[in-house]
Amino acid sequence: MLTRLFRTHSNIQLIIVILGSLLLWCDGFYHGQAAMQGNELSPLYNLLFSWTFSNGVLSTIIAFAFVLGTALLWNYILVNDGLLPRNTYMPAMVTIVLLSYIPMMLRLTPLMPATLFLLMAIHLLLRSGPHDKAYQDTFSAGLLFSLAAMTNIYHVVFIPLIWISLMLYRSYSIRVWIISVLGIITPVLYLAFYFYWNDHLVSQLQLYIDFFRHFRFLAAFQPQQLMTYIIIGLITLLFLPAFFRFVGRLNEKLIVLRKSSMVIVWFFLLGFFSLAVIQKDLLINGSVMLFGSSVFISSYIFAIKKKQFAELLLWLLLAAIVAGKILLPLQ
Repeated sequence: MLTRLFRTHSNIQLIIVILGSLLLWCDGFYHGQAAMQGNELSPLYNLLFSWTFSNGVLSTIIAFAFVLGTALLWNYILVNDGLLPRNTYMPAMVTIVLLSYIPMMLRLTPLMPATLFLLMAIHLLLRSGPHDKAYQDTFSAGLLFSLAAMTNIYHVVFIPLIWISLMLYRSYSIRVWIISVLGIITPVLYLAFYFYWNDHLVSQLQLYIDFFRHFRFLAAFQPQQLMTYIIIGLITLLFLPAFFRFVGRLNEKLIVLRKSSMVIVWFFLLGFFSLAVIQKDLLINGSVMLFGSSVFISSYIFAIKKKQFAELLLWLLLAAIVAGKILLPLQ
């Protein structure tokens, strides 16, 4: 039943996505959790959204808009680049479900605006890949990667994706590589000037020094509630066959689609690697890898002939999420 809904008219699918996301977030609107504070190493988030921190309902509405907007943008990117069938909103719905699986995620976090910048950068990489002289897109992608890292410090692990994509598309022009670096450092120079102008440059540099001085791998791994493990287990059970099927069939695709698919695979792998460097709030800061997971799961559901297994897992996942909203604490 769930998979059949996304074979109907695109307008009906869009209504289903909006209504489904509202249902998943209804308890978030009711509780109106306070926004998550930003990291001092990435000041852009606090600069943009500090005015919402004292109003839980307002920040939750903004968070919902980010989740719905990024899911629809991600759906557009995947469909527009031919990675998934056209006239479907299943990737958007799967993304929203994955991003709403525990109550603590139903609030405004630095991950949301940072991921929006990140997806826009990936869209530019996929668009510029087939063209050898897409200098403007390459510069803009580097700038967006840098803005994402300034909003959420852990998004810095995705910056190498710009050079990985250049290698995948066999773009070895020195000019393109230099332009990508210029795009990355431009926001950094503006931020440095901002701190210098406000006499905070030295103290900000000290924060970065202290971060690396006390840095530990796997520092954020902490015991979780049993219900959280059950939900993550169901997501993993649905993800694993989808991922191996997606990767196993890359050679069957056209060259352009194969390279674009590899960019998505590397996007997921970098997100998985980021779990090791996150210092706190693992479930929230690590959820960016769920965007890549939504691609594999959606592709798997479309590709398999016998959809009963995927249908069953989707229903079990939704049931577990509903149970989690009752049993899991907000914080």
